[in-house]
Amino acid sequence: MKLLADVTLLADFFGCLVLATLIVKRPQNHSLRLLSTYETKMIQGENQIPLTGGSEAGNTYAAKITDYSRVTFLADIQIGTPPQPFRAVVDISWADLFVPSTKCDSSSACSVHQLYNSSNSKTYVEHGDPTNIHYAGIYTSGFKSEDTLRVAGLEIKNQIFEEATSLRPSPFYRDDKMDSVLGLSRFPLSFPGSDLSGSTSPWHNLIKQKRLKKNIFSIKVSKSPYRDGEIMFGDVNPKLFEGGLMSIPTTHKTHEKMPLRQMLGSGWQVEAHSLSFGFGPEAIHADLSGYAAIFMTAYPWISFPRALAEQLQDRCGGDYDNMGQIECVKRAELPDLIVRLGTDCSVVISPWDYVLESPAEGGGIVCSVPFVQHEEPDDEPKYMILGAAFLAGVYSVFDQNGGTISREFYVERFRSKLTNRLWRYARNISDFDDLL
Repeated sequence: MKLLADVTLLADFFGCLVLATLIVKRPQNHSLRLLSTYETKMIQGENQIPLTGGSEAGNTYAAKITDYSRVTFLADIQIGTPPQPFRAVVDISWADLFVPSTKCDSSSACSVHQLYNSSNSKTYVEHGDPTNIHYAGIYTSGFKSEDTLRVAGLEIKNQIFEEATSLRPSPFYRDDKMDSVLGLSRFPLSFPGSDLSGSTSPWHNLIKQKRLKKNIFSIKVSKSPYRDGEIMFGDVNPKLFEGGLMSIPTTHKTHEKMPLRQMLGSGWQVEAHSLSFGFGPEAIHADLSGYAAIFMTAYPWISFPRALAEQLQDRCGGDYDNMGQIECVKRAELPDLIVRLGTDCSVVISPWDYVLESPAEGGGIVCSVPFVQHEEPDDEPKYMILGAAFLAGVYSVFDQNGGTISREFYVERFRSKLTNRLWRYARNISDFDDLL
């Protein structure tokens, strides 16, 4: 049994993460192939793309993203005046904000969380409408409240959220490290069982209140649970990447049934084109034309249709009765994953990026292969999920205005300590003529 398959889209898992490798360019159309890196710096390139929207008077703001076991990326937020601190999952496929309340009933799981006390906040506004939310493996109920939200030094006034008086995680879901969710979906989302649907999300409130220099957020997720990442609002961090930004047009495919409805509905999706894994007689090639590639920050794996995922799993030789584990030293023997997105952007991800690292009991690191499988829907659209394993080592910029108007999704160019290895591989790719 090929594991994680139906770990896949645990409708109960995070409802909701871009790339990696050296750049290869076709002179005719300037398509890019990106290469991941551990240390990068900014170099202005000829293909630098201007970012759009926002308030000219605005500033940029950044917050640390902490990696919790390669499953959850957390950022600090504060609610109220004076600020009350919480740890929030960074999720680009979610919109509603909730926090556990001091009014929480004693029978729920609130005791392991930071609790919001409205009586201690000068900016609290009572609403009181009853609410229910289902996020991943967490079920909450409570009532609607309003207060000032702070994230990365930004102040968001009049933010509507659920003040949860009951918090019940499913048996297999660990929620003790997170108190809330910072939703960054491109579009407003409406889910069954969520009574906050229709309220303005924190991300859309930032835009509405003209708090940003540009209506973008940039994310650098960590490759390792021992390193931190970063989220920046309103701009990009030139210390985390080099070169210009290349756009991939977004799409807006939809589906009626959950959880695919939620994943597609977030709006951070692009057209997939093809996939290659390795070279020579053991190489795997797949035509992905017509597939939607969905980016998700709150999903650890890379998910493909069952047949393709099984091929990748077999090629990697992971123990799929034990969460796809491999010996970490075997990473050097694994091939690069080459994914072509849109019409002219090919991305190479090395095994140093896509292999998941988790803390081992008693110390050390456990490595596992990230490829999992899902059943394809009977009707369109067909899809693949590019989760944290795909995002690791890549600097990605999500442009709200560009996505809405020109439908552009930005990715950065990288250089890597693995440069020699990838240059060798690049010579085997007939598609790419020149190396930068």
